[in-house]
Amino acid sequence: MDVRNYSASGRTLFTGTVDPGQSHRFVARRLWISLGNPARLKASLNGRIVGFPGNGRPVTVLVTRQGVSLAPTRA
Repeated sequence: MDVRNYSASGRTLFTGTVDPGQSHRFVARRLWISLGNPARLKASLNGRIVGFPGNGRPVTVLVTRQGVSLAPTRA
């Protein structure tokens, strides 16, 4: 998992593997997150459980107050 502040070029907040039972907390207006296996990750946003797209495949998402969405791809 790679978590950055705001965008793919933002400040790195976390890079690594999240082991079962381990948790991390991030506070930002917008997070850019690259996930290797989103189906195995449980997350909450402002106290609500959220899911990630990708069906178990690697995915990159943006997380904002409104929720989780796929990050735009670069051409």
